[in-house]
Amino acid sequence: MASSEVKESSSKGHHLGKVIAGTVSAIQMSNYMTELKQVKVSIQVDGKMEMSALMHACFLGDLTAAQQAFKDIERRGHRTLLEAELRRRDSWAGSTPLHWAAYSGNVALIEELLCRGADVNEANNRDQSLPIHLAARFGRADAVYALVRKEVSQLAITNSLGSTPLHEAAFEGHPEVISTLIDLRANIEARNNEQEGGLTPLLCAAEYGHLESVRVLLHAGANPNTKPLSTTNREPASA
Repeated sequence: MASSEVKESSSKGHHLGKVIAGTVSAIQMSNYMTELKQVKVSIQVDGKMEMSALMHACFLGDLTAAQQAFKDIERRGHRTLLEAELRRRDSWAGSTPLHWAAYSGNVALIEELLCRGADVNEANNRDQSLPIHLAARFGRADAVYALVRKEVSQLAITNSLGSTPLHEAAFEGHPEVISTLIDLRANIEARNNEQEGGLTPLLCAAEYGHLESVRVLLHAGANPNTKPLSTTNREPASA
């Protein structure tokens, strides 16, 4: 066989090997995602939702259980499986493990997820909220700080309602989170969507009667004379 033929044959063999390896990896990943343990969790709105073992650990704020879930993934020895698991979504809000870690407020768990490649800018399906929106919504000041430390631009990102993390904290009446966000230089005069009232965080806090939150915002310099852009009935968002 001529030298050029040997090279061509070698090249084809290498290409075939890559195709086979890719096919095997795809099959392994498909098998893993099929066999992945699903946990049914009771929720107030829709009864039950399904989430993976890792997601359930994040929902509980259980770092040890999350680390065990990572070990189960690593035993299968494929980076793609980890990436898929970090982006996996629950069957209700379409939230990722990082969303649920932000909800639970376990900073060590959040940092573990970030270290392994979780994306702070991954929005959920329900209202396009980032993990930081959930951390602010549920009063997790330390979680908010940990997420902003990863990427400061999250402070200004809005969900489908036009709400920033500061709006979420104001709506739910979490003065500690509000103080944290203000210290991190969140915009205290940002408005949400006009169909949601075009409200500033101060108006959000006032609308729901959160007096301490109102005081914190006024002390930080929020404009007390600002008015809504429209009148609407807005219910606080859920996870």
